[in-house]
Amino acid sequence: IKGTDFSNLDLLPSKLSYRNLDLALDALKNSKKRLKQIFRELEDDYDYLFMDCPPGISLISENVFNAADIIIVPLIPTTLSELTYEKLLSFFKKNDIQTNKIYTFFSMVESRRTLHQETMDKIIQEGGNIFKSQIPYRSDVEKMGIHREPVPVTSPNSDSTLAYKKLWNEIKAISNH
Repeated sequence: IKGTDFSNLDLLPSKLSYRNLDLALDALKNSKKRLKQIFRELEDDYDYLFMDCPPGISLISENVFNAADIIIVPLIPTTLSELTYEKLLSFFKKNDIQTNKIYTFFSMVESRRTLHQETMDKIIQEGGNIFKSQIPYRSDVEKMGIHREPVPVTSPNSDSTLAYKKLWNEIKAISNH
């Protein structure tokens, strides 16, 4: 775990050796709940712990699903993302993981696209925990990877920054329950 240039933010950077983590977990007893044990050791040091999972379902992601209090799913409002989201919900139900801890928000939203609006309307009508905040499709969001800084640092007055702040407030509100 390494400190960053931002107060109250530490990171555990990815390493190539982590690609074998699924195999290492699989060799352990109670392998679907190992990360939960590790996370407990960090409870006194951190108020929040965010795990970034790859989009597929693996033993690592299943560990995160079991360990997490809430699962935040960014959803691009497209048909493919909608299908992936439905598969995630199905996996949770099939494996007796609480679906009520899944929260989603719409990301890379292009409000002028009819498909985006139709997809969002459909998912909202189907119910579930959906944050009101929507992250717009903007170049300042894409440039986070180039600048290696959050949008509020590089574009403090942008609508993207405002959207992320609103989303964070929604996340904090549910995580404090």
